[in-house]
Amino acid sequence: SHLIIDNLTVPSGVTLTIEAGVVVKFQYQSDSSSNRCLCVHGILNLQSTPGNPIVFTSDRDDSYGGDSNGDGSATAPSKWDWGHIRIYNGSNVFHDCIVRYGGYKSNSNYLVWADNCSPIIRDCTFEYAYNTALYYYADRSRSTSPQITNNDFYSCTTGISYTGINTVAKATPTITGNEITDAGSWGIWAKDVPSTGLISGNTIINYVNSGNGIYVEGGSPAVSGNMISGCSGYGIQMNNSSPVVTNNTIEWCGPPLVQTNACFPIYNGNDISQNTKQVIGFSGTLSSNTHWPVLPNLSHLIIDNLTVPSGVTLT
Repeated sequence: SHLIIDNLTVPSGVTLTIEAGVVVKFQYQSDSSSNRCLCVHGILNLQSTPGNPIVFTSDRDDSYGGDSNGDGSATAPSKWDWGHIRIYNGSNVFHDCIVRYGGYKSNSNYLVWADNCSPIIRDCTFEYAYNTALYYYADRSRSTSPQITNNDFYSCTTGISYTGINTVAKATPTITGNEITDAGSWGIWAKDVPSTGLISGNTIINYVNSGNGIYVEGGSPAVSGNMISGCSGYGIQMNNSSPVVTNNTIEWCGPPLVQTNACFPIYNGNDISQNTKQVIGFSGTLSSNTHWPVLPNLSHLIIDNLTVPSGVTLT
């Protein structure tokens, strides 16, 4: 296997080609602030295929590449063994990889971090992340359109975290066809996704951890055709947002829908059944006039303090 013994940077204008089947390991550090990272300003030319993936993992992980640290069974891999892969160049296609046992680095606890760029991230498996498996960040000055499609996430605190930082008109992600299993916090966490953003066709199943499905803060993305099952927390939570929520299946969850603060969603064609609480939950402060619609088979439940301020009407 190939061992990253200290931080490794691929500079702008440089290409690192990794052949199919290569196992890349990150050397374990007892001091997590020194956890090893791969930073990509240039290009990762990944030659992996569906049948022959590239693996990124801990050097304590003997299941890929053998006993790289030479200690037999004395140590086992854990979720805090290495830092992250940070991508700065939107021309990258990160595909057909297995990424596991890492994502712990000071305040940057992500396995793969797409930073102010628009990569394609597809057909990968992310598992055993310390916190967030795949994190996307864009500041106000960037126009980005990352594509996150057909990936599998297993046993990660959060599967996909997208933060647009008020780039409502600029950052337009496509998050489709992903399968997220046993996320301890959120399957998909999305902030400031505009109406051109799409969160569609994802499957979030959580029968082991007490997690939640999809969180939408700000923005107005299309949230459509997702399957959310077994989340003992919330199915879909909205916070100061106006998503178009259509044709989703939400079952065996806590409250299937929750609106926090001023939300103006559009609901249509959702299959919401067999949940622990067949309700739409409300909490927070309504900063503008709000209308509560009738939804089939759902009652309205105030799940925490709700304030209708002076000058605001709740219909």
